[in-house]
Amino acid sequence: MADDSERYDPFASEDDGNVAKLVSKFKPKAKATVVPEPRPNVSVVAAQRGFVDRSPKGPAAPLKPLQFRLTAEEVDAFNEQALREYGNEHGGKIKLFRKMMQQYLETNS
Repeated sequence: MADDSERYDPFASEDDGNVAKLVSKFKPKAKATVVPEPRPNVSVVAAQRGFVDRSPKGPAAPLKPLQFRLTAEEVDAFNEQALREYGNEHGGKIKLFRKMMQQYLETNS
């Protein structure tokens, strides 16, 4: 290790009272007497500026999983149909299933 005995150490010397004098002169800032304006609601400002609320919405009805087995050919055909109708969109398979279910309920009611 290098010899540090030649380095200046600001804490080694005795305090001559200058720091205490400077600290005693310190006065804290007076508190502001002006009451700031209340900020408007962020969602109101966002709507005024044209931002779209994309926060996730809760489901309208409770969701339950539906599990059943199909042949590989049926699954591939369903996936291709969803890709044709909805593209590579999130939730495309669910949308296709709901569309098929709605058509089924309309024809059988």
